[in-house]
Amino acid sequence: MYMITAVFMGLCWFQLPRKEETIRDRFGLLFFVAIFWSFFMMFQAATAFPSERAVLLRERAQGAYRLSAYFVAKQVADVAQNWLNPTLFIVIAYWLSDLNPSAGTFLQYWILLMLAIELSTSLGLFVSAAEPNIRKALVYLTIGLLASMLFAGFFIRTGNIPIWIRWMQWLSYFKYMLGAHLTTVFADNIAFDCAGSDSGFNVCDASDDGAAGQISGSDVLEQSDIQNIPLAYILVMLCLTIGVRIGTYYTLYYKYKPTSPTG
Repeated sequence: MYMITAVFMGLCWFQLPRKEETIRDRFGLLFFVAIFWSFFMMFQAATAFPSERAVLLRERAQGAYRLSAYFVAKQVADVAQNWLNPTLFIVIAYWLSDLNPSAGTFLQYWILLMLAIELSTSLGLFVSAAEPNIRKALVYLTIGLLASMLFAGFFIRTGNIPIWIRWMQWLSYFKYMLGAHLTTVFADNIAFDCAGSDSGFNVCDASDDGAAGQISGSDVLEQSDIQNIPLAYILVMLCLTIGVRIGTYYTLYYKYKPTSPTG
């Protein structure tokens, strides 16, 4: 399924020319990749603990292992599975669409996508640990993800959101995820040809000699009201991932206590 989706994506966005008209198309591709894997990894993680609840409670009560050993082993075992399909997916979609021709940019984007996958998985695991009813857990995750998408700045500029609710953008994990991806792909090593007189970028205004400039990645980010602070986005995502994993462990510790205390 993943590979078929990646091929169809690559064909839809096949070899996008580096022109102003394709800038929003690149935004759409990055948004689709982020939301596709966020939904999938969250919903997959939402079923992680309820199905193992009876076994975990019984074996902890018998002193078979400590909760910390189970939790760490589960995280390590899932990494390869969580990373393999997205890696194959992005290799196909990225190069077919020609998002950014730089191999270094591709490597950075892959690392950020893996971090985004770990963050999405962490949120799914946390809800799975807190809510044993899978149906309710999926509802909570759906509401949270959709709300996070709304305040990410893709559908509406954050400056146009009413001021009394604008502060919620800082609670949107999707804002940091999408921001990290956009600031990586739209780096200064990529430029776009202006659309001529219909251009929406000031840099495309003809100079005295009649020649129009090119649109840099920084120009795109500025025009789209996206702060060019990739390190800040990465640090927030990393801290959220670690913090939510720790929260998941302690939620498991108190919600999955055996009748006889151990570990």
